[in-house]
Amino acid sequence: MFERDGVLATWAVDTLPGPTLIEARQLPDHRLEYLQYEGPIHGDRGTVHRVDEGTYFPVTWTSDRVVVFLEGKQWQGTAIFQRVDSSSPEDTSSSDDASLWRLSFSQSKNESTRRVRP
Repeated sequence: MFERDGVLATWAVDTLPGPTLIEARQLPDHRLEYLQYEGPIHGDRGTVHRVDEGTYFPVTWTSDRVVVFLEGKQWQGTAIFQRVDSSSPEDTSSSDDASLWRLSFSQSKNESTRRVRP
């Protein structure tokens, strides 16, 4: 979740991101009060777990690509979200859902690179 323009821009993932691309589903924007929520999701739709907390710095934020630099307690580095074009031959998912994205994360290597902001 990223606080942006008075709402939380939100994606759901099944595994934690790393250098390998994973699927991320963009969810509708959430109200700010959900930033602190952890627990079951109404309607038996899963569970919310906090992975980290901290500050993010947007590098790119468009309708098809989001790049943010993270300075969290556990995670420091760059997260890249790229919307999947369902008409692309590279799309191997069974979904033509416009909310499907690919996510990768590149961890900062040392303390000096953690402090460098884009």
